Amino acid sequence: HCYSEQVGTLGNLGRDPRGWSTTLVYLCLVDPEVEVTHGCWHPLSNLPGLSLAFDHVQLIAKGLERLRIKSRYSTLPLHLLGPEFTLSEVQRAFEIILQTPMNTAAFRKRIHRADILVDTGRKRTGKQRPAILYRLESPCCVMFDQVMHGAE
Repeated sequence: HCYSEQVGTLGNLGRDPRGWSTTLVYLCLVDPEVEVTHGCWHPLSNLPGLSLAFDHVQLIAKGLERLRIKSRYSTLPLHLLGPEFTLSEVQRAFEIILQTPMNTAAFRKRIHRADILVDTGRKRTGKQRPAILYRLESPCCVMFDQVMHGAE
């Protein structure tokens, strides 16, 4: 299971030295434990050092840009979490993608207002107080009523 959406279609004579080519660019969010049949996974932090064919660095950048933009107005980052997660983990996912800290109270209010999380009745214990574990009610991507902003 993965989240998938088409980001764009690119085609021209200059993309590939062999001639005209067309590419459909998709943003897919999959579990990193999924085994790859051809190729391998790389962290985005390794992207600048990777040697990729043609304009593939730009294609990846388009997918990342789509993830960041859509994360400002939807619950898309929830698809990057496991089957159960805490609200702190949800907030951290948004902060990493949007590259900005979030006001915790405002963030939690917005997430709860989206009405897509289900309390599992379980808690994660650790060094701090126990945190409620949630799961997604459905695998869909819900749009927020306002754009998400950072703490500033």
